[in-house]
Amino acid sequence: MKPDEIKKPKFWSFPTPKGNYSLDNYNDSSNTKVSQQKFYDEYHTSGHQIFNPTIYPDIPILDEKGKIKDYHRVNRISLPFQEESVDIVLAHLLGNKTQFKDSTVGENKSEILSQYKEFWDVKNIDTLRNDLIKSVLAVGDGAVLFYRDTELKEFKWKVLSFLDGEEIYEHKDKYGELDYFGRFYSLIDEVGATVECCDILDKKSNTTFRNTKDGWKVFESALHGFKEIPVVYYKRKGGAFWTPVQNNIHNLEVMYSRLSEDNRTKAKSRYHLKTDNPDQVQTTTAGTTDIVITDGTGDFKLISGADISTQFKFEWETSLEVISNKLGMVFPKSKSSGDMPTGSMKMMFYPTERIVFQLINEFNAILDKVNRIVKEGIMFEMPELATAIIKMKITAYIKMFTPQDDGSVMTNLGQAKQYKSLSTQTVAENMPYAANDEVKRLEDEAKKEAEELARQEAAMSLESPTQQ
Repeated sequence: MKPDEIKKPKFWSFPTPKGNYSLDNYNDSSNTKVSQQKFYDEYHTSGHQIFNPTIYPDIPILDEKGKIKDYHRVNRISLPFQEESVDIVLAHLLGNKTQFKDSTVGENKSEILSQYKEFWDVKNIDTLRNDLIKSVLAVGDGAVLFYRDTELKEFKWKVLSFLDGEEIYEHKDKYGELDYFGRFYSLIDEVGATVECCDILDKKSNTTFRNTKDGWKVFESALHGFKEIPVVYYKRKGGAFWTPVQNNIHNLEVMYSRLSEDNRTKAKSRYHLKTDNPDQVQTTTAGTTDIVITDGTGDFKLISGADISTQFKFEWETSLEVISNKLGMVFPKSKSSGDMPTGSMKMMFYPTERIVFQLINEFNAILDKVNRIVKEGIMFEMPELATAIIKMKITAYIKMFTPQDDGSVMTNLGQAKQYKSLSTQTVAENMPYAANDEVKRLEDEAKKEAEELARQEAAMSLESPTQQ
């Protein structure tokens, strides 16, 4: 596979209304196709279409002959729904640390599992998880590249995202599995010149190409040392997270910008002055009151500014509700004077959780691939654990974060342990303040207590004959 072969145009396709629905086959010829740049611009408020004069034009100023002599620059206001919605949903989706489960049949390997969790934390895999999923939600796709630093003997990773200017491409086999992955980037060479580069990974090697005057040439190639392509790539078919309501967001920005423009010209109160002799008009003050003096036939009055219409308010609130419901953006409407019960909080944030449940199903498959490669990483850095890690069936999954009362959670877990419906290990792992190796700490603590008890009993047995 060469750079020109893997770099194919990457589009997202969205259906448009069809004039004929009598056809039985799938037809996407009239679909709207957009590039990743669209999502990137929508994510950043500075790139919104409200700032494009060809879409939201300025007001022309005409001369006596009806020709445009200038433009009145209208107010343009962008709303950060896109970025804000991603931040909110990520807080609920990834607010908890990655959860692990060992389904190995037989001996309990809690110590090995604790070491694996520590390795996961040391390598900042939860940061990887956040950056990768944020890229997918914001610009439609993202990837993470794993590699081995043979000099330092370290397992490392790098998230590749269009948000950072990365150009990434995939090539799949007939079963939809990744068989080639390409990454295009630029480097500064030894003489300070910018060089275009391309890395292409297959199931065995990582080959770097450089773009020369004679085209793409192989610069270096080496085995990457993994059992599979050390890349986790995901492209979201539906585009960015906010794509289903992007038109609603744009319409809301137009409404808000027009309201702002009306406020600038119509919301302020105005003076109406009528007089036959303008030169004789006088102004003075009496205390805090302004006085306007005209001639005998003159008149003066204050015209109040325009208020927001009921129709506008209804349309604004309805549009805002549609957007918020789809994106799961929930803001508490009332403040509680004390701690709110966990059940009440769950009800309040249900619109967000409804969205997050779907995202968990979507992204758990990605996390499973990450977990699979991280296992190879720990075996690379800690070969003494390789045999144990291979035998264990460790799975990683996302647990949704919900604002909760930690005291209630701890009480419920304690009661479940008391009623013997949960094991000590399960309770320890789910406690809000539990460490990665909490089970091992409890075992060590119990072991020390048993040793101390045995020591005390031995001492008492030695003292007993003397006492008699």
